[in-house]
Amino acid sequence: MDDQVVDLVNGRPVTRGMLLAAFNKVADPENWKNPINAVIPLKDRNIVDRAIKYFAGSVAKFSWCGNNSWYVKANGYYMDIGS
Repeated sequence: MDDQVVDLVNGRPVTRGMLLAAFNKVADPENWKNPINAVIPLKDRNIVDRAIKYFAGSVAKFSWCGNNSWYVKANGYYMDIGS
């Protein structure tokens, strides 16, 4: 299941497993359905954006942190999906 292609990022096929790995970088370790507040490397922005939409149903907001990093914030599953 994790090797199933579910999206395209920068024109390249992305599997569910790749999205899950990206989502795990920003998800709250106590409960993945909580709001997202994290800092990620510059190179991860597009896949993290898709991963948050895919797993949490949220729209991510990115702010430049400097040092090749983005601050990412999203409502999370509870706030946007309601379960």
